[in-house]
Amino acid sequence: MIISSVFMTNFPAEIKQRRRSSMNAKKLSKRIIASVVTLMLVLGCFLIPTALTAKAADGVEVVFHYLRTDGDYTDWGLWAWGEGGGTTFNGDTATSGFMFTDNGDAKGAETTVIAQGVNTLGFIVRLGEWKAKDPEDDRKLDLSSVVAGTVHVYCKTGEAAFDVDYSEAVTGLKIKEAVAESKTLVAIKYTSAPGEDEVITPSAFSIQTASGAEVAIGSYQRVSDTGAALELSQELDYFKEYTITFRGATMALSMPDYFSSKEFEDEFTYTGDDLGATIVDGGTNFRVWAPTAEKVELNIYAAGNGGDAEQVVAMTKDVKGTWIAAADGNLSGKYYTYTAYFDGKVNKDIVDPYARTVGVNGQRGMILDLDTTDPEGWDSDQREIYANVTDMEIYELHVRDFSIAANSGIENKGKYLAFTETGTTTEDGIATGIDHLKDLGITSVHLLPVYDYGSVDETKLDTPQFNWGYDPVNYNAPEGSYSTDPYHGEVRVNEFKQMVQALHNAGIGVIMDVVYNHTYNTDYCFNRLVPGYFYRPGQNTSGCGNDVASERSMVSKFIVDSVKYWAEEYHLDGFRFDLMGILDVDTMNAVRAAVDEVHPAIIMYGEGWNMNSRPTKADTKMATYANAAAMPGIACFSDTIRDAIKGSVFDAEDPGYVNGETALYRKILSCVQYTKDWAPSPSQIINYADCHDNYTLWDKIRSSNPDDSEADQIRQNNLAALIVQTAQGVPFMMSGEEFLRTKPKADGTFEHNSYASPDSVNELDYSRVGTYADVYNYYKGLISLRKAHPAFRMSTAEMVTEAFHEALDNVSKGIVAYTIDGKVSGDPADQIMVVYNGSTEDTEVTLPEGDWKIYVNDTQAGDEVLGTAAGTVTVPRLSGMVLMQGYEPQVETFDITKHTVGVVGTFNNWGADGEVALTDEDGDGIYEGTIVIDSVTEEMILEATTDIGVDGMVSRGFSGVCFKIRLDGEWMNSWGEYEEFYERTWNSQTNFCAEAAVGDALTIHVYLDTTKLTPGTTEDYAEMGEEAYFLYNAGFTYERNSGSQTSDPSQESSKDEQSQTSQTSQTSQTSQTSTIIQPSDNVKTGDGANMIILFVIVMLSGAAVAVVLMKKSRKSE
Repeated sequence: MIISSVFMTNFPAEIKQRRRSSMNAKKLSKRIIASVVTLMLVLGCFLIPTALTAKAADGVEVVFHYLRTDGDYTDWGLWAWGEGGGTTFNGDTATSGFMFTDNGDAKGAETTVIAQGVNTLGFIVRLGEWKAKDPEDDRKLDLSSVVAGTVHVYCKTGEAAFDVDYSEAVTGLKIKEAVAESKTLVAIKYTSAPGEDEVITPSAFSIQTASGAEVAIGSYQRVSDTGAALELSQELDYFKEYTITFRGATMALSMPDYFSSKEFEDEFTYTGDDLGATIVDGGTNFRVWAPTAEKVELNIYAAGNGGDAEQVVAMTKDVKGTWIAAADGNLSGKYYTYTAYFDGKVNKDIVDPYARTVGVNGQRGMILDLDTTDPEGWDSDQREIYANVTDMEIYELHVRDFSIAANSGIENKGKYLAFTETGTTTEDGIATGIDHLKDLGITSVHLLPVYDYGSVDETKLDTPQFNWGYDPVNYNAPEGSYSTDPYHGEVRVNEFKQMVQALHNAGIGVIMDVVYNHTYNTDYCFNRLVPGYFYRPGQNTSGCGNDVASERSMVSKFIVDSVKYWAEEYHLDGFRFDLMGILDVDTMNAVRAAVDEVHPAIIMYGEGWNMNSRPTKADTKMATYANAAAMPGIACFSDTIRDAIKGSVFDAEDPGYVNGETALYRKILSCVQYTKDWAPSPSQIINYADCHDNYTLWDKIRSSNPDDSEADQIRQNNLAALIVQTAQGVPFMMSGEEFLRTKPKADGTFEHNSYASPDSVNELDYSRVGTYADVYNYYKGLISLRKAHPAFRMSTAEMVTEAFHEALDNVSKGIVAYTIDGKVSGDPADQIMVVYNGSTEDTEVTLPEGDWKIYVNDTQAGDEVLGTAAGTVTVPRLSGMVLMQGYEPQVETFDITKHTVGVVGTFNNWGADGEVALTDEDGDGIYEGTIVIDSVTEEMILEATTDIGVDGMVSRGFSGVCFKIRLDGEWMNSWGEYEEFYERTWNSQTNFCAEAAVGDALTIHVYLDTTKLTPGTTEDYAEMGEEAYFLYNAGFTYERNSGSQTSDPSQESSKDEQSQTSQTSQTSQTSQTSTIIQPSDNVKTGDGANMIILFVIVMLSGAAVAVVLMKKSRKSE
């Protein structure tokens, strides 16, 4: 049992002493007691107005007056919370929001809050569901000495300061905190010391259950100036809620943290995996954890909103505090809630915390057969796998921002399905949507919250609404406002999966932003099932009034189960944890272990700020920077490099290294090696210059240097990008940073907290890609440079220590210079030198001995030589430079030898855009076609109604040429001998990749298995005869006209995903070693130059032909 920190000092000893002696009050004569009580009553009649005394039992009345200069109070309201003791507003513990009413008063609109048990009242003036705040700051009202009466608070638009009028309030002695230290002992902490002559007796207090039952109080004892103790005559029930009343003021009695005790956890921790609704063996089972409930009922509904329950089923109490029910039949498509009964209280229509999806606005959970929500080809959807997390390029993105702009050219604006649209452009032909992401070269998108959140009304989607979504309502259900139909829970699940599948098909991983540190409000379903369990008492470091108690066993289990569910069901590639410092280390490590079971390459990172949230268990380690070493599989954002680059996020005008404060050069030099003062390795660092919080990078630069020319501001922006992309760790950028994203306000300043701003502020304006094409290309070049050079992606501290060397001759105020030994990381360059010049003067830098080639300067970046230098080089002001030795990238071109094969029939133009027409140019029945590949990765789609296998795979150099094969029937692959086939049924698509050395002949082996054909399915194939297989060998040869192959080691399959290797083609002219990737895995290709391949596939046997059409599409990193 944990004793409240307020009473840790001397309290136990005082109580023991009190129990050995009689109370001082008993030494008083009855006559003296009567006289004192009479005097107090008489004085009370004169000093306390009758009307105010009547209000005392209801709490303190606080009237907020809000004066707006524009006089428009539409949708403006107040958000309130209490600090210290229990909190009840207007008689409801779940009420926090209040709307202003404009009565024409000169002092503004009003709203009234009746506060019970509140000593410090926090409040925010807000517009609607957090569309705006006025002002941004949280404010606090002191009620510690107010016993009853009315307090007036006067606020004005844009002013953080406010006036308070206590003239109608009754002040006096008041309980600040009341804690049940045991079942028979209550510790009292007063707001001030009672007077020396003030007599307080047990009768001054009243303790009641929620149902109104009185708890007998035996005695009262002062233990310190402001502390006292009540000894009870009967035991408290830890599972019940109590209030304590003193002199008319009522507050919640804080109970011992029995929920976090070993006794409770041993008795009630459930470890099964069947919480929620489970469809099994033709029936539907339900299990919910509610150990403190006296009764639980299951309610079955036909729809996600409206209508009465079709069934109400009494649940049976089962093991470890769980309740169960079973229903005959598969109830998939039905909706359900729970009703829980407690002492004097009934919580109705509680959504199951484990509900997999929900109806509109998350009011009811849905019973769902998840297999029915899988899009076509979902079984073959492949995660994006990287050898190291440092190989990733993370791009932070909001689902609505991505496509809502009028110029996006996307049909499904603001929806999950926007990610499935390809070929979209602006009117000027600028690529938008997923094509923009592919062209930029990022590896992963980090999606701002996409679970079901509370700040957007899904019944009013025709009305523009916006929110970042950091207000969880149902953790395991996708947000409905991003679906095309929020009323039917299966739609959001299916469309979410389509989004993930489309991104994976584009070679882009999906990272989900998760917010397990707080909920939308304390009316959260888990807290209604087990009141008081889900949160840490009195903790509000999240700023939302409800820090989640992750250290409690069933909260921890829920978080672990939830993350693992998203990883498994939705094939997610990573998770970002909001305010991770509120969560505990043990829970985070348990999450890491759970996702490792799904796939160890899944990335986890979060905000490791020290939030100072007080956990309910002693010796709990919090998931902060300081404990990064205790979480080896989890990375943290580095605000150190962020602030060093651009200045404090809390002051728009405060500069960093790139925008004026060149004295930070030493900090920059330290950060680019990764933030060693807390991170054990670069794999645990997320480097960034901006994110959704605070100003965009571009707006921060313009705010800090408003008088600089736009050209100079762009130089500062590009220097910031260069630092992030060349720093050791994982680079991270906010969407739109690559085209100078801005969030302007009407007054000419910039929005630094656009969580509820309109689309006009938050949307991605793709036209800026054209306006700032040079900036966009600079970002593209930096990303391609980083992909080409593992020296910028080292994964261990040992590698960085060995490879990284300061260029001491150049390190001075304004200049940062260092070299990297490429051999340590296997980089194709022997030596790399990086220079940053944050000063306003062009600066000459001394180079190490030898000739150097320049790959990044002040205007261009990439993996192409921009110039040469030796001895010294001049680095232009407000820019950087990357130089290399021992490396010369080559642009490949290829000579192609065409191969043809005889065919039967005519298939000149199959009519689909992008398909390659095979033509008989000579009229001899020989058909030819050519595919031009202008990037290393090529998608070739083969259409067939037959069974096709590909043996040996096809590739070149260090990176595979991937073939995507779409079939209507079954397919098979030969991994070894021609007679040995790997069979599996695919409904849509799968990828094939392998590797071959530069200069090798590329051989394709195609097999047609006529025994698998269904007679009559295709008329031409009905009479194929006895021939089982037909082999066609098309040898594609090429020679390098110039240059050499560029590798991309960042995209390798993890060791557990590689299968058979070293297969020898039996018919190719040159032996090839191939890495065979199983259909459930993924290998991606790197960047490279153009090549041309002729690809002709024809199968001929007897009187019939299997026509295989190839289709060209482009796939860039």
